[in-house]
Amino acid sequence: MKRFITFGSAALMAAVLIFQDTDNGASAAGPDSVSIGYAIALSGPFAPGAGATQWPNYKLWVKDMNDAGGIYLSKYNKRVPVKLFEYDDQSKIENAVRLTEKMMLQDKLDFILPPWGTGMHLAVAPLYQKHGYPMCGTTASTEKMVDFSKRWPNVFWMGPAPSWITGGVVKLVADLVKSGKINNKVAMVSVAEQFGAEMRVAGQNQVKAAGLNLVYDKSYPLGVKDLAPQLQEIKRLGADTFLSMSYPPDAMLITGQSIGLKFNAKIWFGGVGPAFGFFQKAYGPNAEGIIGVQAWDPTPDAMAWFERHKKLVGYGPDRGASISVYACMQLIEAAIKEAGEVDRKKAIAMWKSKTIDTIMGPVKFDENNIRARASHYYAGQYQDGIYVPISGGTKSRPVKFKPAFVAKKK
Repeated sequence: MKRFITFGSAALMAAVLIFQDTDNGASAAGPDSVSIGYAIALSGPFAPGAGATQWPNYKLWVKDMNDAGGIYLSKYNKRVPVKLFEYDDQSKIENAVRLTEKMMLQDKLDFILPPWGTGMHLAVAPLYQKHGYPMCGTTASTEKMVDFSKRWPNVFWMGPAPSWITGGVVKLVADLVKSGKINNKVAMVSVAEQFGAEMRVAGQNQVKAAGLNLVYDKSYPLGVKDLAPQLQEIKRLGADTFLSMSYPPDAMLITGQSIGLKFNAKIWFGGVGPAFGFFQKAYGPNAEGIIGVQAWDPTPDAMAWFERHKKLVGYGPDRGASISVYACMQLIEAAIKEAGEVDRKKAIAMWKSKTIDTIMGPVKFDENNIRARASHYYAGQYQDGIYVPISGGTKSRPVKFKPAFVAKKK
């Protein structure tokens, strides 16, 4: 059994049906639909990130395609609907691997979309290579992109490497220290998962290279429920810079406990989580000045996408990696349109060679299937209630100090 979701006309909008496995209706007249699926965290610790960044964009693109009458297959001179199939991997790597291969070998879907998180991406990437599927990686950040691209040439990397993110933030800190505006003490915590571990190593190296004083550096387990003792120790050390290489649940925990402890740092990097709408909704004015991973330029096209996303699922996309997820869907769209049919080999060749227009601007991959570095915004910050880019790209704004947290009224 698999969950089949269609989005399109008013009669079909948000219909959720359950079907037995069947073929895609391919014939001499061409297929009756284009099938796309994913296994992602709908439950478990990765679910908040997946819900903020990924699966709403998967569903939104399908709705946009079907509202436009389907996707055009020039080889058959017809438009066909896009069908979307969904599985819950429960935030478990073994489930993501098993379900991804099921979609490829049993469901025989045309395209497969990746799960949430670096570790999950790396776990399923060999399957994309083995079975000839292109993977557009979005919520994955690793220093080994070049090595992995040689091992898995079907995998494309939309996000920045950890060292690009931490390097952008550390440079901001070093400039402020050099100008005498903050002290040189840096405190760092990191989640003990692939992303957090790589961010930690990159941060350690860059803090040292910048001549800064790393006064605190410890990791914590995924799913941690209390970090108050660590935060109290960091507060005692008096660092003006706090770097938290965190995932959304722990970013929320750290922020909430810091408010209660009256722990403030002038430069506050919260990792993955601050860019999400639910973060600002939870902390309101206390989100001001907090820095998060990645950002995007609010162009008219991007804001129109933002509003469609909000209308579909009731909340806007995150201000970090979310836009790259929709852009990945547009890469699939462009590949189908150019080939005039579903042809995964042609899609891979196109992504390797062409510049493709997307909601986030032109996307071009280098010889290692990595999106051109100059197009990345590495970090964003809440300034006057709006999350804006402060590092990388072409339109970053100057960083501001985080104001002191305001205690919640009893």
